Amino acid sequence: MTCRRLKAWLSQNCIIFDERTVDEEPSAVDEFKALGYQMLPTAVVDGVAIAGFHSEWSDRIKQLKELLGFEDEDEDEDEDIDEYE
Repeated sequence: MTCRRLKAWLSQNCIIFDERTVDEEPSAVDEFKALGYQMLPTAVVDGVAIAGFHSEWSDRIKQLKELLGFEDEDEDEDEDIDEYE
């Protein structure tokens, strides 16, 4: 379910992304492990991996915004994770 939330957030914010599905792509599993990632979903921006969207949604979204160059805007820091179901 968390993967869907992340994809929904990316889409809602008009962020183009390449999805790798470890459930359906054996090569994605190998790539994931080779890069040392251990938690799904993992977002990788310019070689920087952000993982662990489960309980730390707001922190991870903030990190993604910084990596993607979002402008600082007056926003709710505690974005509701249920919004992206």
